[in-house]
Amino acid sequence: LCVVKLINIDNGECEIVHGNPSIFTNKGIFGGTNLCYWKDNLYIGFGHIRKPWYSVPIIYNAKTFQYISSKTPMIIDLPFIINSNIKKVVQYPYNFTKEEDKYELSVCHQDVCSIKYVISDSKINNIFNELLNYSKLYNLEAINIGSSTTNSKVINSTYGGKLFFMHDFRDTFKYSSKDDNILITRTDNNSGWGQNLIGYKKNWCFVRGDDNTNFPSINYIKSIMPIKYLPYTKEISSTELRNYKNNKLGLMNYLLQRVVSVLDNNDIPYHLDCGTLLGCVRENGLMKHDTDVDVTIHLSYWDKLNSIDFTQYDLIRTRTRSCLIKGYIISVKLENTDLYCDIYANPAFPYLENTILNGNNYFIPRNSGLYLTQLYGNWKIPSKQHAKWPKLFYNELI
Repeated sequence: LCVVKLINIDNGECEIVHGNPSIFTNKGIFGGTNLCYWKDNLYIGFGHIRKPWYSVPIIYNAKTFQYISSKTPMIIDLPFIINSNIKKVVQYPYNFTKEEDKYELSVCHQDVCSIKYVISDSKINNIFNELLNYSKLYNLEAINIGSSTTNSKVINSTYGGKLFFMHDFRDTFKYSSKDDNILITRTDNNSGWGQNLIGYKKNWCFVRGDDNTNFPSINYIKSIMPIKYLPYTKEISSTELRNYKNNKLGLMNYLLQRVVSVLDNNDIPYHLDCGTLLGCVRENGLMKHDTDVDVTIHLSYWDKLNSIDFTQYDLIRTRTRSCLIKGYIISVKLENTDLYCDIYANPAFPYLENTILNGNNYFIPRNSGLYLTQLYGNWKIPSKQHAKWPKLFYNELI
């Protein structure tokens, strides 16, 4: 963060009071609105993020020169449709003002038109109080280190515990504590560092929304750090419901809901499988790079599955294959999309347990970690490897 103070209103002369604009390296948030005084030493406004191109709320502390923001975009529903050659959605906030008991936020849409939105005082307070509370949950005690022209820097601090560094660069650092000082040394290069480095005291825990207290990897997390459950908010919960009309992941989640409802209505047991199970366990959500949705039933239910008229459920059957070598599979899709769901029918079926994914209950294998190891090997590290189906299901896995 770089802060300047206006000295002369006539010629625009400013004084730098914090940071250095020549080494400003925050590529996550750029541009946005002016800031309005909110309360205490806090000012509020809206920044702009890339991919997706939306607004995010910002709180600035004028006393400590620190800011708080969220990477969760604030998506505004337009009151009308814009016919634009710009394929991506762009919502750029550029002006924010306080008017008695309300606020006005001006947003540029698609670089085509600007709309001024009137937001109630209570709504703004809810947005920024939630952001303020969210930042306090992490309780990350910071030690400001700053930049350095040399490869080592001494910071006066009585803290002698463990530190970790959180930044957007490949720089790596080591540290040692002695006589109320901390020696910070860059280890990947010998050129100092330009970023405003911050060290955090290693007093962390795993933060989880209380809407999903029994997630698949809970035992592993418990073995390495404490878990703190917090009241549900969009910021700390991975089970946020998505608007399925506007994005690929939303469509995949909606398709999964539709297929599972078909299986439930026909009393066919199932579990999430392959990439869908991997996303559920490792990411606690469907994966953006995935191209389909995967569920599995037992082979004894094949005839029942094959007899279903999927058009009654607004689904289109695109593939049916029944072969002991190439496997038993039915693929279905939604209208006007290229996303499909593969429903496998396998001769082996695991014990099941219930989990929550994006606010919905689904069944997964009871020992999902072992199951995924059979499919992918080291599944904890993202890779382009695909599950060896049907070879595993019809031979080696059994």
